[in-house]
Amino acid sequence: MKAIQAISCFVVRRSRRLVGLIVVAISHLCHGHEGPPFPVVIDQSFGEQAISVWADPDIGEATFYVSLNDADGRRPRIPPRLRLWVQPKSGRLLPVLCEAQVLPSRDSLQFVFQTTFDQRDYWVVRIFQELPSAPDARPIEWSFEVESTPPGYDAWDLLIYLFPFAFFGIMWIVTFLRRAQRFQT
Repeated sequence: MKAIQAISCFVVRRSRRLVGLIVVAISHLCHGHEGPPFPVVIDQSFGEQAISVWADPDIGEATFYVSLNDADGRRPRIPPRLRLWVQPKSGRLLPVLCEAQVLPSRDSLQFVFQTTFDQRDYWVVRIFQELPSAPDARPIEWSFEVESTPPGYDAWDLLIYLFPFAFFGIMWIVTFLRRAQRFQT
């Protein structure tokens, strides 16, 4: 118990300095997007359907998740063929065309695309939809830009994202124990 008291006194007295030191120590880690995919397009009109696109554009392996719904908000009756086309905005590389893998889902039609981004850059991404019932028709196209981001830290991701929650949890416990001790005396 005395060890907890000593730690709590140290933390409370030096909490401002400690927080400042921690922020400075990990500030070099703060850059770009880290973590789960983020929304790029949400429920936008795409032909007769609504499209949502989530991106995890890490350098190396970039992943795009696409969800399609009918105008009614249900899964399309005729599954379309989707392709993803990526190229650096600068045009330094030729475009790459990716085929989709269909993900199992009850409510919507979901696809996943995986491609490779070689360096940090802005990338033009286009999604093409072809209906199997009309192979001669011109495909519907949706276009947007993403910035590729450095890949995550793998096993360190959990520690990095857990740190603020653990820190404030420990601070709460220390404060609780100090107040409980004050009421006992």
